[in-house]
Amino acid sequence: MNIGKFSVTNSVLINIMMAAIMVLGLVSFFRLPQQVMSNISFNWVLVAYGYPGASAEEVEKSVTVEVEKEISDVDHISAIKSTVRDGSTYMFVEFEDDLSEKEFARVFQDLRAEIDKVQLPDDVTDPHIQDFSTTEFMSILTVNLIDELGDPAAMHRAATTLRDKLLDVDDIAKVEIYGAKRKEVWIEVDRRRLEAFGLSLDHVANAVKYRNMNVPGGTLEMGNRAYLIETRGEAATPEDFKRIVVRSTPGGGSVSVGDLGTINDGYADPLYDARFNGTACVSLWLTRTEKGNVIRVVEEAKQIVNEFQETLPAGIRVALSNDNTYFIRDTLGTLGRNALMGFGMLIIVLLVFIGLRNSMITALGIPITFAITFMFMEWYGESLNGSSLFALVLVLGMIVDHAIVIIENSYRHRQLGLSPADAAIAGTNEVVKPVIAATMTTLAAFLPLMLLPGIMGKFMRIVPIVVSLALVASTLEALVFLPVHFAEWGGKAKEKGTGWIGRFQGAFRALVARIFKRRWLALGITLLVIIVSAVVTRFVKEDLFAEEDWTMFYIDIELPKGTPRSGTDEIVRRFEERLLPHIGKGEIVSVTSSVGLMQTDDDWIEQDNVGQLSVDVAERKEGRARPILEIMEEFKKLCADIPGAEDVRFRMVNTGPPVDKPVQFRLAGDNFDDMSSIAADFRRLLEEYPSLYNIDDNFDPGGPELRLDVNEQRASELGLSVGQIGLYVRNCFEGVEATTYYDEDDAVDVIVKLAERDRGTVDDLLQMKFPTPDGRLVPFSTVCSLERGTGMAIIKRTDRKREVTVSADAQEGAPIQEISKRVEEEFAARYRPLYPDITLEMGGQWQEFKVVFIDILRLFWIGLFLIYVILGAQFKSFLQPFIIMFTIPFAFVGCVMFLFFSGTPVSITVLFAGVALAGISVNDSIVLISFINGLRRTGADVAEAVAEGAAVRLRPIILTSVTTIGGLLPMAIGLGGMSATWSPMASTIIFGLFFSTVGTLIVIPCAYGALDDITAKFSRRARE
Repeated sequence: MNIGKFSVTNSVLINIMMAAIMVLGLVSFFRLPQQVMSNISFNWVLVAYGYPGASAEEVEKSVTVEVEKEISDVDHISAIKSTVRDGSTYMFVEFEDDLSEKEFARVFQDLRAEIDKVQLPDDVTDPHIQDFSTTEFMSILTVNLIDELGDPAAMHRAATTLRDKLLDVDDIAKVEIYGAKRKEVWIEVDRRRLEAFGLSLDHVANAVKYRNMNVPGGTLEMGNRAYLIETRGEAATPEDFKRIVVRSTPGGGSVSVGDLGTINDGYADPLYDARFNGTACVSLWLTRTEKGNVIRVVEEAKQIVNEFQETLPAGIRVALSNDNTYFIRDTLGTLGRNALMGFGMLIIVLLVFIGLRNSMITALGIPITFAITFMFMEWYGESLNGSSLFALVLVLGMIVDHAIVIIENSYRHRQLGLSPADAAIAGTNEVVKPVIAATMTTLAAFLPLMLLPGIMGKFMRIVPIVVSLALVASTLEALVFLPVHFAEWGGKAKEKGTGWIGRFQGAFRALVARIFKRRWLALGITLLVIIVSAVVTRFVKEDLFAEEDWTMFYIDIELPKGTPRSGTDEIVRRFEERLLPHIGKGEIVSVTSSVGLMQTDDDWIEQDNVGQLSVDVAERKEGRARPILEIMEEFKKLCADIPGAEDVRFRMVNTGPPVDKPVQFRLAGDNFDDMSSIAADFRRLLEEYPSLYNIDDNFDPGGPELRLDVNEQRASELGLSVGQIGLYVRNCFEGVEATTYYDEDDAVDVIVKLAERDRGTVDDLLQMKFPTPDGRLVPFSTVCSLERGTGMAIIKRTDRKREVTVSADAQEGAPIQEISKRVEEEFAARYRPLYPDITLEMGGQWQEFKVVFIDILRLFWIGLFLIYVILGAQFKSFLQPFIIMFTIPFAFVGCVMFLFFSGTPVSITVLFAGVALAGISVNDSIVLISFINGLRRTGADVAEAVAEGAAVRLRPIILTSVTTIGGLLPMAIGLGGMSATWSPMASTIIFGLFFSTVGTLIVIPCAYGALDDITAKFSRRARE
């Protein structure tokens, strides 16, 4: 089909289509959700159980092991990671990364079915099962209700009312309330009175349970009326529980709940204690739906909060924290400003090289291309996030390459005397094949990156998708829309060879001819440069994922096991005293504290001996001058002398995909004593390296424990079991939820337990009496003995084995490879012979980097093969594709030189850039070799064709490279703001493209001549 002629002769249709695309693209742009990153399904499932009152070891044995055993044969499970604590366990079931949504839905149902089969103790709660994506992991805003009254009831009402209002906002998925005190009724029973009446705690709990209820009794029909029958017994107030009869006495009297204890109407302790800038608060955490536009959702939520604040009573005020939109606006703003600056530089470059009229025709393709891309992004369900916006910045300079080739070639035909319409047709049709081939080779490099496995691949997958969409759209625009615009607006052409470009082409023709005469020397020097660059790669640093500067950091505080919450609270307040005076002075905005809860990148620790401070830092535009890391280090020194904490860690927010610490390895086995001993030795080994810090392991020996040893023979004779005894002890000390009553619309739990004076000492435990099935009460010493010991606080398991993980953070330049190698050698030589059942699995960022590097390298070779196939099909040659692909090593040289001299580490984004360059760098060579082949077919000899081809294609080759570089340059040098994640990728492409362009103009002609020499030599030998 004659594409050029179709475009030129259908101008009305083309322009209508252009207008429609621009409008639809603009609509799609405004409808795209804005967020930090693409929504990613991790193919993870959380399975959580509660086992109130059970120790971690009991939970592991009775629940975790049984569930793991049942679900282990579900298809496509890659890992089962369990965390066991006193009273609870949760398991992360990780499925294979490459499962489709349909396959994951199927195995998710299979997992549920297997879980339903597990037989667990009666007191184990029903499982909580949930699959995860990035929306579940990231709160978009925290609303803090600050309590200056000390009124739990008012705070609870305010929190629940505000939650209900916020849930009315479209695309808010959940609003979780933390720190609020729930109302409870406690029936505290006097142990001595119980024993005096021959009763047990179970009698009281059962009496309350079966009295506080309304029981429907069916329907009674009398005449023409039907009456509902209902037995009423529900309590209306806490005082009603006092009158509940527990037992009748022989004399006709009765024993009521009020005779046995007291009724207290109060508030239960929350999961953790929270404070905002030192004042108690209740926090509401907002998460969005998958399709929700974060910026719009947060703005609507803030409006509701502002309106709600006016209705609050005096003494309760609202403060916001952890506002995700600041980071999103900053990231998108940085990328957007750099994109606009890149667009400006692009226009300037086009003006210099091809004049005002042609530059405007070329630049018109950018909004058309982006409009088509936005339409496809909306259809694909993507969002406007850091990754997708960078992909648009990356492709900004590339999408005009095809337009430049067609414009330049059409302009050349115009100089030869053709009319604008004929020049547009001839200029387009002449380069259709190389333009399509160039697009296909670039796609061949980018598209395999979509296959990168793992979480890292999911985070980066949108980049090749958006780039590929934009490239296809730009090719469509260049071949269909551009010719008609050139035909209508092309104007007059200057005489060929005039101006500075003509003079520069003449000089370059002479330079290429001179170098061509010494082509073998030039190729030898080229090979030497490539070898030197390969050697230099050994000195380039690695960093798996360079993270952005999120305006927050955490202080994690851990005290010795067994520390009560009050002791932890005292230490956290000391940290607050050091930090709070700095609020409002240009750097610190707020400090949110939690006592009893510590959130890390991979865990949620609910223990009385832990605390955490979240320090919200001012934005750059708000006057902050220093980076987050520098501020964090200053406060680390400020708080260094605070005593009492066992471990204090200052850490930044992880803004990228979940990755291991720089140094991390796992010991797996069944014996914690042996593994903890090895872990302690390895911690001492890591302490020998000054560049490592936060050296730790996840083995938690737990706190003091009182163990009841049941005499099973004696207990059996009395009709008791170990489970009955343990359950009774738990009910007495922890309480048993007997029933629920309603205070207006709030459900209030009624807890029956021993009075506080009867459960405060070891003697209280020793003086307990257990009820037997025949109604007797037997003393503790009859069936039990007591031992003191230490219990496991946390048990970590991976793939049905216990594990201990040793980890450390590392300063820049730390010898991580050397450390990893030493750990492996030490384990093999010293520990494996002694502990054959314990295995070592190396982790850490270096190990992750090796895996990702191998995966990307595999995709790189796939891309190279596809490029070769495309080029071979176009040129109908087995050898000429190798000439074209010779620019790829030159791009590699440019990448290495940039990384080495700038000190930039190799990250996954840099690796992406290197693979992308394989497709970008060959584009100019395709057009050059195609043009040289055309000259050879007209009878020109090799030297003449090479020199003429290089001179004629000089302008489009330089122009396509300079436009790509110009589009990326603002991002690379941070004119619109520096990005730790994306700026190195832009710089890598710029340097790689610069070197590959030099290789295209200088080395490719030499390689073409060398191949001709070899071919001629073999031809002569064949004739001889």
